[in-house]
Amino acid sequence: MTTTMTTTPALVLVLALAALTAACDERSPAAPAGAAAAPRGTDALPVVLGVTLGQTSVADARAALAAAGHACEDASLMALMAKAHAARGVRVPDEALAAARRGERPPEAAGMPSGHAKYLEDPALQQVRISCEGVPVAALGDGRTGVTGRVLLVADAEGAPVTFIAFQRTHRAADAAVADARAMFAALERTHGAPRRGAEALPAADELRRYEPVRRRWRAGSLRVNATLVDLGDTGISVSEEWTVRYLGPAEAAEAAEAAEAAEAPETPGDE
Repeated sequence: MTTTMTTTPALVLVLALAALTAACDERSPAAPAGAAAAPRGTDALPVVLGVTLGQTSVADARAALAAAGHACEDASLMALMAKAHAARGVRVPDEALAAARRGERPPEAAGMPSGHAKYLEDPALQQVRISCEGVPVAALGDGRTGVTGRVLLVADAEGAPVTFIAFQRTHRAADAAVADARAMFAALERTHGAPRRGAEALPAADELRRYEPVRRRWRAGSLRVNATLVDLGDTGISVSEEWTVRYLGPAEAAEAAEAAEAAEAPETPGDE
């Protein structure tokens, strides 16, 4: 007996999340899947958990995380949609998911209603998100120890490089959160220098105000680094750091390279 997909409240929720993600996503413009895109003027791209931001493919990132023993799962909206349907006894055909991840319309043989097939073409559903829980801060390799958190890696599609990495942890004690944030800010300053924004003094543990974030921001070429300490009330005190890199498409990268080469070329006197 063949089971086809039907519209469910869970699907409506997932699609709403997809729309919210697309509307709120402040990351870089999408790099074409498989494109040999080039970062904008970044001399050194960060390496986090063996993944080089802007260069490591999704497949290589998964392999590096597995080799390091990190427990990771697929946190993409497409995976959430499939899980929501599975919870209601409805299976999303594998061929439909595979086609959607390639940015293609699911084949008619998948037996999916046309409306659902169209949903799978949403770029937000093609986005790859890998979530790893229980990662020790020591895995960042910058000398920090003592806390563990969640790492999130994001790529625009299966064939694209990882262009966003975040490391987030939650504390219940204000003094532990402030100590973690102080170590985070110091480590990022050693790597990236003084922040472009957020040079104010870090508040003491008893001076933290709910929902008022303390931020530091860095920029180097295409690289953006954001670090935040914020008291979220009953949820806990969040300490997080994010790395994002922007991309030029292949044609734009070639143009930029030609322009840079022309700028460096010595001037020659014209014919009189």
